[in-house]
Amino acid sequence: MADIWRIDCVLCLLMSASVVVTAQESSVRYTIVEEQDQQTYIGNVARDSFLYGNVSVDVFQRMKFQIFSQGNEYAAMFNIDENASTLKTSVRLDRETLCPSPNTKLCLLQFNVAVYLKGVASDVLDLFKIITVEITITDLNDNSPIFKTRSVMIEITENSPVGTEYFTEGAVDLDTGANNSVQSYVMEPPNEMFGLKVLENGDGLNIFVKYPLDRESKSFYQLVISAIDGGGTS
Repeated sequence: MADIWRIDCVLCLLMSASVVVTAQESSVRYTIVEEQDQQTYIGNVARDSFLYGNVSVDVFQRMKFQIFSQGNEYAAMFNIDENASTLKTSVRLDRETLCPSPNTKLCLLQFNVAVYLKGVASDVLDLFKIITVEITITDLNDNSPIFKTRSVMIEITENSPVGTEYFTEGAVDLDTGANNSVQSYVMEPPNEMFGLKVLENGDGLNIFVKYPLDRESKSFYQLVISAIDGGGTS
């Protein structure tokens, strides 16, 4: 048991990517779970943008697909097959790195794919179309809630009235979403002389006196508080 605090969390890792596509003529949208391996399949840009099927087989075979990389920091994170238009990841995508602000509800990456068309009688490539690709990175519960300090000492006088509250900071979780961020707190032992109240804004905790204190009977109490996220505790 730690001096005052102990934070234990077990991560529940979801490793299967979920892809949702909404396609329009000039744009495609995908959703992928973060932390997938390199070369994870995302989608087929020509098919999902309805380009394939709206041109003849001969025309499609003369098309080349290329990601516009200049001036776009996200372009290097993906690769596309220039003939088949299959889109995959080039790196492992970490949502907290890409969208570090805890207030960011939607982590959206955007880049353009250029479609070039080769001439019938020459190898000259002309720009045929630009397709905007939007990829939403959803959060995986890969971070444990942590307290800024592992332990804290609170001095309480024995004549403190029942209900007196003492503030302390709550835990912080870099993950987002209803199931991934801090869900609740548990204090051990549960039926001691003190209770725990979570502030409405979620920014902190109040430890309050539940019963009259007698220093001569007991002068020191140890409490362990666990922060629980969607992965649970141990």
